[in-house]
Amino acid sequence: MNITPKEVILKLQSIESCVIFCHTDPDADTLGAALALARQLRARGKKAEVVVDGDVPRCYMYLDSMKEVLHDVPAGEHDAYIAVDTYRPEALGALANKFTSFTGRTYNIDHHEYNTEYARYNLVIKNSSCCELLTDLFRGAGWKPDTETAKLLILGLLTDSGRLTHADVTDKTYQDAGALQSCGADIREVYDNIYNKMSREMVKLQDTVMKRMKLMRGRRIAVITVTNADLESLGLDRSVTEGYEYLPLAKAQDAEVSVFLKEQEGGGHYRTFIKSRTADVSALNVRFAHMTGTEGRCIADIVNAVSDRL
Repeated sequence: MNITPKEVILKLQSIESCVIFCHTDPDADTLGAALALARQLRARGKKAEVVVDGDVPRCYMYLDSMKEVLHDVPAGEHDAYIAVDTYRPEALGALANKFTSFTGRTYNIDHHEYNTEYARYNLVIKNSSCCELLTDLFRGAGWKPDTETAKLLILGLLTDSGRLTHADVTDKTYQDAGALQSCGADIREVYDNIYNKMSREMVKLQDTVMKRMKLMRGRRIAVITVTNADLESLGLDRSVTEGYEYLPLAKAQDAEVSVFLKEQEGGGHYRTFIKSRTADVSALNVRFAHMTGTEGRCIADIVNAVSDRL
């Protein structure tokens, strides 16, 4: 069932205890949205916990709330499960079955227009980020964010919008960013912690990856890959690649689309991210989110599909 923002607020106000689910391989938008929602519900006397199948990237740990994230559903009675920034239940990873088999109320709050509307109650509104959607939702409810909540929301809003550069960024996105700043969020803090703080090993990794960047189809498509061997040689974990999907667009002047392949544990399997300045690549991100095969084969399949959109 699809519900309106007003309806979802009324239903959330009736919750006593809930679990909020993030998608696997979590980014700032799913974590920021989940933790911000949890804080708003707790401020209104509700019990709320956040869970994810995966580790919280170290670069987000400058926010104290990130330490609250759990890796499994906590024991006890819960009357609602809420998934945020998750377009299909499979994206919840190992927690997917717990969400889909839950007999209580389930909610799906997401900004992806290709969301499969898998919950009992679905609020799906296209925005640049789920954190932007929640900023609007809280405003409509009269729930002013405290400083920590505003910081969580601005983190997701800025990173998922490509630092306010994506085609789906609107005047409202900028207005929401300004409103969050007035609540104590600091855009400079996001830049300092996510984009500017890099160890020597992180600088070397980025340099290695960009030197072997592939420019394809008349330099319109830029492709980068991070392998397990890259990370192991420098003693780094996967969390350091946060934001790599935007590097080709920032560095390759003629590129219209960036493709980032991140090799997963065990090898032969890639988590893929596609971004564009000009084209709608949302369907391609769904189609190629997880790929199995050789690096060359995966790149060829993606580039052929992207070419059809340009």
